[in-house]
This record gives sequence, structure tokens and C-alpha cells, in this order.
Amino acid sequence: MTVLRDTLAGLPPSLVHLVFGVLVTLEAAIVLGVVLPGVSGLLLFGFLAYVGNVSLVAAGCVAAVGAALGTTLAYASGRRLSRADGLPDSRIVRRIGAERWHRTENLLDRFGGRAVLLGQWVVGIRTLMPRFAAMAGLSYRRFASWSVPVSLLWGSTWVVVGWTAGSAYERVASIAGWVSLVLLALAAAVLAVVLHRRRVAAA
Repeated sequence: MTVLRDTLAGLPPSLVHLVFGVLVTLEAAIVLGVVLPGVSGLLLFGFLAYVGNVSLVAAGCVAAVGAALGTTLAYASGRRLSRADGLPDSRIVRRIGAERWHRTENLLDRFGGRAVLLGQWVVGIRTLMPRFAAMAGLSYRRFASWSVPVSLLWGSTWVVVGWTAGSAYERVASIAGWVSLVLLALAAAVLAVVLHRRRVAAA
């Protein structure tokens, strides 16, 4: 983390904002099944705000907008897939699995937008739920009424969490070097004992 922080520290804040904005957008918008580390990235984004490389307010706004844009693009992708292939015999449904598709469809039928809201906070599911919602026929207006607010909250929340954890990270980092040396010494000792026993056994 320290090396990465030092590397990013020399970049212009606008470029850092762009990198993390694209990351969180693509996490939901990219091809189905490919999941980028959105939460980890936002935690790092928040930490960079903590050390002063970027503004906390700007980072929160970038993360929020990127998350909302990503889910919207994912919904559009699901709508295109459903129109191109036709349900329930589409390639994408076969890839998901008919049973899983029906469970998700029933969940959406039962809870509607609330399923979109809950799915936003589950790793992996947040990248799939917009597509499921579109393919199940949930209107964009209904989808957006739940997805956009919770996406804005999700993005900004993880940045704030990373910022809040910054002080704790600094304390851990201050002793990380000594801990690494101790672990290295223990590993070397164990290795020496193992090699010695092997030599004795061989003799």
C-alpha cells in the first residue's frame, strides 16, 4: 500500500480521480462475469484522501457518480441482451442457469426495487443485479428510482470508510516493518531446523 500510495502521490489529482472513476464504473458496467475490485479501489481512494493526495469531497463525488453510471450501463447491457436473444432461451440465461434466473426473477417480482437496493451492497451481486433487473422487465424508471440513490450512497460510503480507516492504517504501517522482520527471522529459523533434520536423516 505504501509503495502504491507513493506512486500515486506524484500524479495530478485529476488523473487520480479519473482512474478511480473509471474503475468503479467498469466494475458494474463491464462484461458479465468480470468483476473488478471496486470496494478495494474505493477504500484506497479514501485513504488517498486521508493522506491529502486528493480531496475527500471530490473523491466521494467521483465514486458516487461512477457507481451510478456503472449500474445504469449494466442495466442497458441487460436490456440489449434480452432484446437480442429473447428470453428464456437466451445464451445469457443459459450461462446464468435457468434455476438461478428464475430465483432472481421471483426475487425481483416479490421485492421489486428493494431487491436492487439490497443487491448493491453484496459483492458480485451488484454487478449482476442491474442486468437481471433489465432482463426481468423491470422498467428503467423503477430501477433508477432505487439504483441511483443507493449507488450514490454506496460509492461515497466506501470512500469515507477508507478515509476513516486511514489513521488506523498509519499505526499498522508504522510497525509493519518490524513485524515483517520478526516473521522473516522465524521463517528462516524454521527452514534451518528442517534442513538440519534432513541432513541428519540422510547421514
